[in-house]
Formats: sequence, C-alpha cells, structure tokens
Amino acid sequence: MTNPNQTLAGTVYTGTPVKNLITAVPTTTAKTQADLEAAANFIAITTSPCARQKELVKKTYAGVYIFTRPNHVKPIYVLTTSNLSTASGTIVKQFVAQGVNDSSRIQPESVPLDISSNVVILIKHPPTAIPDIWAANVGTPFKKADVETVAPPLHNLIPEDDQDYCLVILCKCLVIRFGLNSVHRGPIDEVCSDMMEQNMPGSFFWAECMTQFSQPLHDAVISIHANNDKTLGTKLPKVNKKFAEFFAPTGFATTETLYTDDEELTPALDTLKKRLFDIVPTPPTIVEPHTSHSGSGGAGGSLGTKDTLMSTKIPRKPTIAKFTRDEQDKMKFCLANVGYDVATGQIVIPELTDDMHQLFDSISGARERNAFFDNILTSYEAGGDDDMDFLRRLAELPDLSNPVKAFYYSAYRPTKTITSFEGPKDKFRTYMVAPDSNATRQAREETKDERSIQELCGEEGKNLAKVNTEIIFNHSFLSFYPFLSFLANRNSLVEATVIVDRETWDDPANPLLFRFIRAVAITLTTSKSRAFFKTCPAAQKTKFFGWLVQMTDSYECHLNQIPNNTRNVLLALSEDYSKIDTSALQQAEDLKVDVLSKILKIISNTESIPHCALNASLEEKANKKRTADIDTATKVTPEQKKQKLKPAGDAEPADKSGPLVFSKGSHMPTVTEPDFTKRLCTPHIRKGLFCRKLAQNRCNLIHEKDPVKWNPDTLKAWWDHVEATPDLEWDSSIDTKFLKNKVDAYTKPAASK
Repeated sequence: MTNPNQTLAGTVYTGTPVKNLITAVPTTTAKTQADLEAAANFIAITTSPCARQKELVKKTYAGVYIFTRPNHVKPIYVLTTSNLSTASGTIVKQFVAQGVNDSSRIQPESVPLDISSNVVILIKHPPTAIPDIWAANVGTPFKKADVETVAPPLHNLIPEDDQDYCLVILCKCLVIRFGLNSVHRGPIDEVCSDMMEQNMPGSFFWAECMTQFSQPLHDAVISIHANNDKTLGTKLPKVNKKFAEFFAPTGFATTETLYTDDEELTPALDTLKKRLFDIVPTPPTIVEPHTSHSGSGGAGGSLGTKDTLMSTKIPRKPTIAKFTRDEQDKMKFCLANVGYDVATGQIVIPELTDDMHQLFDSISGARERNAFFDNILTSYEAGGDDDMDFLRRLAELPDLSNPVKAFYYSAYRPTKTITSFEGPKDKFRTYMVAPDSNATRQAREETKDERSIQELCGEEGKNLAKVNTEIIFNHSFLSFYPFLSFLANRNSLVEATVIVDRETWDDPANPLLFRFIRAVAITLTTSKSRAFFKTCPAAQKTKFFGWLVQMTDSYECHLNQIPNNTRNVLLALSEDYSKIDTSALQQAEDLKVDVLSKILKIISNTESIPHCALNASLEEKANKKRTADIDTATKVTPEQKKQKLKPAGDAEPADKSGPLVFSKGSHMPTVTEPDFTKRLCTPHIRKGLFCRKLAQNRCNLIHEKDPVKWNPDTLKAWWDHVEATPDLEWDSSIDTKFLKNKVDAYTKPAASK
C-alpha cells in the first residue's frame, strides 16, 4: 500500500492534486529528515503527555490526526491552548485548533488535552515486520492462555484461543508535518494509507491499530498496572513508572466548534490568526496521475510545499464554482433542515415550500423578507384549525420578533448548547419559541418597536430609531402542556418552510429536527407518560423538562454544524454531497436514541433525571431568589426592634436594673447551669434588659436580681464567669468586696471538708 515512489523526505505524491489551502515554508531534504526525527521522538513511548502538549503548540507541525469515532480519522490544524468553560460551568484547559484546512478563514474547535496521552490496544501478532518507529511500542507476543491466571480481566476480553496477540501502546494523536500535498479525513482505507505513509513512513500502522481500539480492554490493562503491577511482564511495552498518568481515558477525541465572538477565546484566536498568517502560500504542483484519488475528504484541502521533486506547474483552477450570497443563504437554510439516512450515511436536501422559494429567490431586503416570513407563519397558523395532527393542534406560536424571523433565512445558528436562560437576548435559541405567558405578552406590548412606528409615519431614514433586536420570550414553560406547545411551535417553523411527510414521519427524507420533535412528543403523550406526570412532584417536572429543553437545544446544535461550515454549503450547491462531513448528524442521531431511552426509563422510575447545566442554573437562580425573599421577610427596622422589646399587652417595665453589665454586644455570655432549677434568667440579671416572658408568666427560670440571694454554687459559678469574661463586670450598685467575701466563705468550708 505504500507508494513505490515515496522517498524518506515524503515530498513526492502521485495522486491527483487538490487545492493548496495551507502551505509551508520551503522544505529541503535535510529539513525533512529532521522533521521526521522530531515526529518519531513525539510518538515515542518514553515521551510524556506534558512534553507532547508543549510540542504541539509550537510551529513544528501543521496539525494532528485524531480519531473521533471508530474507523474515522480527522485532521485538525495549528494548535494552541486556552482555558474554556464547560457545559457544567467549570474552567478546563483545552487545545484550540483550526478545524478546517483553509488559512483564509478561522473555524476554531476545542479538543481535550488528553490527545497527547497514550492508549493500549490489543492486535493480532502481525505476520510482517512492524515498522521501526513503532518497534518499542509493541510488547512480546502471547496467547490467551498465557494470561488466564495472572490477568483474568484481560483474559476474558481476548477472543481466540490459538491466535498470537500483542499489546501496543500508541499516542492518541499522530502529528501532521508541513510540506504535504494532501491530508485525509474519513474512513481508514487505501487512500488513507497513501497519505499517511507520505506524512511519515510506517505511520499507517498507527491508523490500523487505532481502528481496533477497545475501551474495556484499555481500562482492564490500566487497572492491572495502576499500582506498578508487573503481572503482564514483557507482554506490555516498558513505560514510565507513573503508568496511569501516561494514559487517556479513551481512544476517541471529542471536538466542539467554538464561537469566534467568545471573549474567553480572544487570546487563543489571536494566536491562531498569527500562525495562519505566518504560513506562506505557494502555487500547486502536479506529477503523473495515480489510480487512487487525493482523498482530501472533509478536510477540504492539503498541506502544500514549494520544494518537490517534480517541475511541472499548472495554473490554479477553482474546484468549486462561485455562488451568490442568496444562493448560499438558501442552501444554509436547507442544510439546517437536512434529512439523514443513518444506514447509508447519506444526507437528503429538503424541498422548500413555494413561499420559501419566493422569499429567497424573489425578495431582497431584510425588512421585506421579515414581513413576508411573517405572512408565511400567519397563513400557516390560520390553516391549523382543520388539521387533525396532534402537534399541529398544540401549536401556539408567540409573537415572533424580527430577530427570530431573520434567523430563519440569514442564520445565527449556535453550535454550543445553552447553560442558562440568561444568555444574549439578541441571538435566537430554540427555547425562544415557547408559547407566550400573560407576563411575556404584556412585556412585549410595553416594548413595541419604535422604529416600525416611525416607518409607518413616514419618518426619514436618518431620523429613524435604532432597530430593537432584543428577543422577549417566556421563561416559565417547563411543565407538561406548555412544553408540548413549545415542541409544536418549533415543529411549526419546520413544517411551514419545508415539505414534510407526516404519514411516514420517521422516513430519512424528512428533516432530522422534524423527526426528533415527533419522536419526543409521541413518547411524552403516551398513557404511561401522562400517568407519570400526574403524580410527579412539580419540582421534579420542572427538572425533567429543563433537561429535555437542554437536550433539544443540544440536538439542534449538532445539526447547526453542517450549515455553519461554508465548505459544506458550497459542496451542496455543487451537488457533491458525498464529501460533506456527516459526523455531526451521526452524533445528533446518537443523542436522539439516548434521550428517548432515558425518557422511557425516567417515566418507568428506573432512572433518575440526569444532571444538566440548565437545571443547575435554574436551581442557582431559585436559591438566590429564595435567599433574597428570606432577607426581605426577616429584615427588622429600628422601630420593629423597639416594638419587639415591649411585652405584649403591657407597658414597658420601668425597672431595667441588674447586677451585671455587658458592654461589648447584644448577646451576653452566660453560665450554663446543668440543674434547671438553679438557672438564672440572663435578660433579667443584665442591666438595661428585662425578661419579656416574665410579664406573661411564661419564664420558668430564676428571676432574682440580688446576687446575695442566689444559690451558693450559682453565685460561685457567676463570680468565676465574670472574672474570666472580658467586658463583663458587676454593676456599681453591687458591693463586690462583700460579695467576694461571701464567695470565699462558701469556698473555704467546702475545701476544709
């Protein structure tokens, strides 16, 4: 599978050339040799994950290959690091990388730092020689019976008895060198073999091994060696003593598209831009065609070089035709409502309604489109009374504002799920189509768009007020019927704009969001579900629907990754659908299966409601409100304090004298008398206070102001207490000398006895 023309420098590639999108400085044979040695050191089993992380943020490599799911490799480029907020609100350091092979635009993606760590893989002992660069990463061969007694967890995971196996330790990522003609994205096949061997001879061994990654086996080997257990001996390659610290939790990496307007990303984005601007573009080159194609896949381009071993140069030809902005907006809208066949991995572009075709093809100007879209929704609502579909009849669309209407054809489509309802009010989110409450409707009336009124009155453009982009929506819809109306409203926006088939609603030709909403609504409206919600406490219902709102938003965020990638839009316009990366759609479908399964388990009382960031935010907000209400209710004014000091029904007593004076605070330290019949009433004996319960005969303590009349033991305890307590002293009216003699008189007879 290795290209016969491949040299050690890796500069000759005989596949069909693709558009050079990221290129490197001129690469000489000597420099290429040094690059190969550096890459070999990077993947060496003795290199720590920390050292690899430092190496990745330098300018040494164009990027890395990672596996995002079984048998699917993905390249990411120009890595840097940044502290990012997770869905739970914690701050975690992650890699920030360029997600596309295009230096003309920034598409940042976050990747966990553990891509620089290792994984353990079990492979069949290869019949041919293992590439030299991986020789140290492979343990000695063994059979299943060899580990039966020493490592039962591993033995149980090995499939065949007579087969020879090897344990391999590999870095979770593989570096991509500058100076290549093409990179690969997608399934591991012969095309991938050509490109990886061009990157680094022997590197396709890494890809073949990673396709065999098994999570249970990885966990079993790590647990065996967690405490420097030498059970497996030479069956496992020799690594650092801190074995567990060298390993990632899983072999697959999760990437997430980031917002370029996120403030916490600013330093990382500045670094990415500088790195991209530092890359020198070069013209494309070509040599004799080969039977295999370039295999650029979803990466959208290649890593070019000035210094190659061929001399023929051809002018650059655009691989994708140019399309107008309106055509791109129209296709973005279609991709946001795309259908998907999980079995074949093929996408289905939806057919727009006639009205939506007219909106994109015949109407220009944001205001005119807003008005026309408003008419589309009004017409759709008017035709709902005779419709027998249960979701159609539950629809209760709110008074959508201009930003919501503009979203549907111009496109702010978020790819990061919500963490609270307190986000920006000028950017559309799914939950903003919740049915209006009375409070929401009133708030909307109070904030009428002043600009619209001025336009109706014929005001000149220069005098018009600024457009109000704030979206007002109902926050409190997390209960059974309002949530169903929310689903129906979101479904209405789909049905009013693209053609769907309700009879076969789960057909792959129908939009994914339409199918998700239907599946959730059908599950929630079964008799078992309704019985569950009748007996479910209100707090639990709010928590359940909060989680479901988060999952619905997360599902739509996965779908939004397709139209947000300009390359996907251009490929769809060129009808080159096979090159569109559908991994986000597969992730969305996996999420759908998980959500429906959890709903069934929750209503069967076999699983608790999962934790999510939105519920945590709502709970925090409720706690703050509860605390504020308590503070308001318990706040006491000076007049109320005076009133509290007065005994009920009686005038304030004139006698506030007392034998003890405490000058430091409101609570005087007291003596805890074990015998309740000897305990003194502290407010009664403190000067300036009185016992409020005494007037009502509700205090059972001793009310005696003269210390001489106190029980001897009580007097001795209070005398010692006054001596030991700062700011507590006897009143000037008390003869302390006489009192001291009395205390001593009580004490001496007791001592003589």
